Amino acid sequence: MNALEIRESRKKLGFTQAELAKKLGVSVKTISNYENGEVIPESKTDLLHSILSNNTLNESAAEYHNPNVFREKLLELQEKIKVRKDYLLDLQNINPKNTSKIEHQKEIINVLEMRLDLMMNSNKELQEDREIISPTSKDEEEN
Repeated sequence: MNALEIRESRKKLGFTQAELAKKLGVSVKTISNYENGEVIPESKTDLLHSILSNNTLNESAAEYHNPNVFREKLLELQEKIKVRKDYLLDLQNINPKNTSKIEHQKEIINVLEMRLDLMMNSNKELQEDREIISPTSKDEEEN
């Protein structure tokens, strides 16, 4: 979805920038930036598309609250990070003179990996908590 499509879809649905910002959980300035061509983070892309394609917000939000769906999205991000890391290693082997730029990119990737690990662990704990709180079908059969 490009900047023009975002603006046109928002207006077609009758949303102000403030209303769309509230639904998306961002500032009005961020919506303005999206409509002016700023890059939209992956974490907001699906939700933005869902809102502007007139799907219900609850369906999109529910998807992110489902630990299995969230885990799949995290695994996709993990794969993208791995691909980028491999690319940087190849680039470093091809052109050793660009080491400072490559090292900077590696540092960014390391930070992303740490954040991804935190999210994966948090999601795992959430799944474990839900298993403890919600009775499993086996427990229900015994009762």
